[in-house]
This record gives sequence, structure tokens and C-alpha cells, in this order.
Amino acid sequence: MRINIHGLGFELTESIVNHVRLRINGALNSASNSIQSVSVRLRDINGDRGGVDKRCRILIRFRHLNSVLTQAVDSDL
Repeated sequence: MRINIHGLGFELTESIVNHVRLRINGALNSASNSIQSVSVRLRDINGDRGGVDKRCRILIRFRHLNSVLTQAVDSDL
């Protein structure tokens, strides 16, 4: 399972990348043979203005099924 992580509007730190990889692997490990790739896009929507503006969008591409897209927005990544 290939995992691609992108930070939009901010620099990804090693800690953030490691955290995302651990969470994705833990959540999807049992289905990893069916998954072609996972794309994670993290974005700070409002920049320095703050608020509930941290978005995580995850696209899962399966080998023989349709793709699945999910997202969440919160005050903290």
C-alpha cells in the first residue's frame, strides 16, 4: 500500500508525517492487499487566522473497486 502525504499551505514536519502513516497503517492494515494507494492532503484553510480550519482529506484507491474519499475539518490536525 503506497501512502502519499501532502501539506497544502504549510510545511509538513517529520512528526506529522509519522503520525499520519501510523494512523493510516493502523486503520487500513487489514485491507492493505486490496488497496493500491492512499493520498492524504492536510490543509490549513484560514492560515494564521485560526479557528476550525484544519482539513484532512483522504482518498483511498482500491485495486478492483471504486475509490473512496473522506474528509474532516477540526481546530487541530
